[in-house]
Amino acid sequence: MNKKTTKKSTSEDISWTFKEPKRKFSIQWYILITLFFSLLIVVSFYFLKSWTSITLFIVTYLSLIIYTKIPREKISFMVNEEVIIVNKKKYKLEDYKSFYIKENQKFFSIYLIPKKKMKTELVLQFKEKTGEALVDLLNNHLLMEFYTETFVDKIIKFFGL
Repeated sequence: MNKKTTKKSTSEDISWTFKEPKRKFSIQWYILITLFFSLLIVVSFYFLKSWTSITLFIVTYLSLIIYTKIPREKISFMVNEEVIIVNKKKYKLEDYKSFYIKENQKFFSIYLIPKKKMKTELVLQFKEKTGEALVDLLNNHLLMEFYTETFVDKIIKFFGL
């Protein structure tokens, strides 16, 4: 016998603004990153003899330095049962199949996983006080998955990014 379950409906919009905390990188951090990429370039030059790898490491290094200097912008979010609005851009909630929560240094992020394979995840960043109502609303419409930290996540956390 199949039972049809009805999910609790809320008609409230959840709105908030978020500005990612500015991260401060010390001179030692920049020296460590420079030494790390210098080592990669030297290994690539002597052992791999690959100019493509050397170019890739230089571009990655420069991109990382530029990324640390970019000022953080304020992002506005609004979520209801039908739509998610991020800085006035609308996303349909029905286009996503599930979500997971990831805790960063001083805030949380919800990653919405799309139904279509080639679409990117939508990331909602928030402080703890917004989280409970937001998770409840999303949990009424989407499947919640559990997140496990990957090797890349550990590297990003190690470098403080």
